[in-house]
Amino acid sequence: MSRAGTISVGRRQVGCSLLLLLMAALSVCARAPGSAPRVRRPRLRPGPVKLKPRPRRGVPPAVQPAAQRPPIFVCIIMHNEGPKPPIWPDFVSDTAAFVAHRGAVIRFAQMVKACGAKLNFQSDWSFLAAEKARELALLHKGAGTLPAPRRSRGRGGPGAGTEYGKRVPASKNLVRYLTEDLGFEVDPHTHSAQHGRNYADVAYLLKSLGVTPSCTVGGFIAWPPGASELEQFWAPVTGQHYAYQWTATLLSGAGTHDHQDEGLLVRSGIWRPRSRLAPTEHAADAPLPMIGAYGAAPPEVGPKTTNWNALKHLLWLRARGMLTYGRIYTCTLFVGQKWLVEEPGFTDRFEARLRGLMHEPRLRWVGLAELLGIWQTDYNAQPCIFRVPSQIPAELP
Repeated sequence: MSRAGTISVGRRQVGCSLLLLLMAALSVCARAPGSAPRVRRPRLRPGPVKLKPRPRRGVPPAVQPAAQRPPIFVCIIMHNEGPKPPIWPDFVSDTAAFVAHRGAVIRFAQMVKACGAKLNFQSDWSFLAAEKARELALLHKGAGTLPAPRRSRGRGGPGAGTEYGKRVPASKNLVRYLTEDLGFEVDPHTHSAQHGRNYADVAYLLKSLGVTPSCTVGGFIAWPPGASELEQFWAPVTGQHYAYQWTATLLSGAGTHDHQDEGLLVRSGIWRPRSRLAPTEHAADAPLPMIGAYGAAPPEVGPKTTNWNALKHLLWLRARGMLTYGRIYTCTLFVGQKWLVEEPGFTDRFEARLRGLMHEPRLRWVGLAELLGIWQTDYNAQPCIFRVPSQIPAELP
């Protein structure tokens, strides 16, 4: 390149430099007075970018630590019913059926006690009247002591070939044995429209057997409003068959007429139902508290088995932080008394499931009246009306 060309290139470079300096000076002059000088940001080097993952909609959070999980209170409830052949025998006239049922109840109750759980025995009038007749007959004969029914020695059940233990004095009737020896609660249960005996009549039979009848309503119709029995328990109940008065302090086992659409009532928790028009709404001034019947299965609809899935659902929700600490959650495991005699191996299968849950942390096995006291004392009677969401997987381990 000639000398003239070199000088020309140099002049152009100097001109570009001067132009850049001029533009920088103008940007400084245009900046607001007192503003901080611009800081030139370094360029990002190419490489992988780590982003915090966003939770997807509908996906539950991670498993919650056990110490932060609220306890779940579980009640085991057993029903028998008044005469309704061929579904339910007349225990007073059918001695063979009474003896079979009585032995099965003793065996099941001893199993529940051995597992460390609690049982609410809720009986209708027919079974109690047969028990009273048996007691009177034994007293008349001056009977001594008879052994409790032995466990079957068949195969297939956990602990098969063993006995649950203690001998039952023949002079002590079944309800006294359940309350005094096993420490269980015994509640009245009836369908007064079917048999002409209401809750006061059944409570009278319990008292005649030497126990103080509980004040727990062991099942009632709460929906639809036209058939609801809820408000009938707001006042003392006078017997239809016996001159006896009984006052309820706790509602349990709310169901629908003919067990239709019972999902409308299924809740976990304890609250005071506002009225027969709004049984799943809380009213602080309502007369009676109610324990939610989540998990209960109607005794004559569907398979003859306990609804264990309900408890599995609550445990699944709790593990994922979807139950609120400080609120009370309840689950009912229902047992039809006739399942004990009609379903071979039922007690053994129930025992296997029950023992499999005994390792579960913060799972408390309680009676209904006991649970009411816990709600009033430990939870300051704060209402909880929890409806289990529908997005739970259909099959849980």
